[in-house]
Amino acid sequence: MQQGRLLLWCWAMVPLAFVCAMALLGGSTVRPHWAIPMALWIIAALSTLVPERGLLFVARRRFIGLLVLVQLILAAELLWSESRSAVAAARWGQPMVQRWANAVAEAARLELGGEIRVVIAPETVASTFALAVRERPYPVLDGRLEISPWVPNGLIERCGVLFIVFEPPGPGRHPVPGGPAEMIWRTVPALDGKGCRGNDKAP
Repeated sequence: MQQGRLLLWCWAMVPLAFVCAMALLGGSTVRPHWAIPMALWIIAALSTLVPERGLLFVARRRFIGLLVLVQLILAAELLWSESRSAVAAARWGQPMVQRWANAVAEAARLELGGEIRVVIAPETVASTFALAVRERPYPVLDGRLEISPWVPNGLIERCGVLFIVFEPPGPGRHPVPGGPAEMIWRTVPALDGKGCRGNDKAP
């Protein structure tokens, strides 16, 4: 029995402690609500601290009510964090980006003289934008090619690039429709000025 409890505690707490340590010591990005899949194991482990007789006094109706309340609190917290992050943070939720992705893409294609092959933006914005538009451009996460090894060499020079970044307004910098005032989009055309079309994604 003790070995079973020890295994349950290790299964629930070791991943939790490892991710927290990586985030605090290594600076790794932790996604919102990343611990929810482990919640069942954590709750099960914590329940071992409650005497068995104590569990008998929890009425089934009250337990179901508490469970529904917890789920409503989690849903409200998710909606609140999404709305706040859309105001001032670069790490937007996917629904926020999908609202304006196609409008930005359509205007960017005109400036690039072809389809969008590479998009440089904050991490979540870049990946969500790449999945939202038809040509599925390569995302450069946080503008860093060293952490985006999937972008073929020479593709930016040959096909141009779309930037979606936080920069002050200026010539050639367009505000993101429906986005925060600080976020703009701009393009850098291909070296030959022709752009790319079709399924041509490799140099």
